[in-house]
Amino acid sequence: SGGVDLIVEPAPRNTAPAIALAAHRLGKDAVMLVCPSDHHIADRDAFARGVMDAAELASEGHLVAFGIMPTRPETGYGYIRQGEARGPGYLVDAFVEKPDEARAISYFESGDYVWNGGIFAFRAGDFLDELARHRPGMAAAVADAVASGREEGGRFHPDRTLFEAAQSDSIDYAVMERTDRAAVVAADMGWSDIGSWSSLAEARPCDEAGNTTGALGGRADLVDCRNVLVETDGPRVSAIGLTDIVIVVDGNEVLVTTRDAAQKVGKLTGASQQ
Repeated sequence: SGGVDLIVEPAPRNTAPAIALAAHRLGKDAVMLVCPSDHHIADRDAFARGVMDAAELASEGHLVAFGIMPTRPETGYGYIRQGEARGPGYLVDAFVEKPDEARAISYFESGDYVWNGGIFAFRAGDFLDELARHRPGMAAAVADAVASGREEGGRFHPDRTLFEAAQSDSIDYAVMERTDRAAVVAADMGWSDIGSWSSLAEARPCDEAGNTTGALGGRADLVDCRNVLVETDGPRVSAIGLTDIVIVVDGNEVLVTTRDAAQKVGKLTGASQQ
């Protein structure tokens, strides 16, 4: 139609059912580009080239994941092991869970692994076929919800009750790790999933010492600091002689962590209670 087809997800069921909703609203030969809304991409031209490479493989029937060229032995991301070369990319040899430090170092040094960027491309019909193959109950629930849905005010509303019957699962677990049609294109596009305070700091402008401050409007005074991130919504934060530290003030909550440990914030008792 050339316009925007806004689909109102009637219940949270993770990414696989949500993507299936969109796939049902497209022609089966349409190539879908699936992008998380909270990722940061610094090099748009490199991203556009990756999209074209992925579209080429998708048009040949592959379900394509975007692999990010690693810049360090990261333990906070999942990895993809590249297999046989195929066109502008590779067949996927395996999806790998977040590794420990020793495995992350071996992945980084081998050159065979890329980070799983969580961005995908495939033909709508191919995705629905693979979903039906590996998660038939989920596929049927989404199809029924779309068939019984309604248009209202320029928005499409799938049937809530039918959609709620779908199992909640991610595209990774439901389809990509199970299909034999997975491919990967590698892109060096300045990507970050903003999955931790440390990655947020890397995505934002910094001063000559690598310090990042001021995004929340509060004041930060730093002396002899390097690679320090300060986010405060009110109280002034003063820091002297710190390196590789994250300080966050949100109301009456204060977080202080090293940048390397920032991804462990979910283990805090306070985080589990919110």
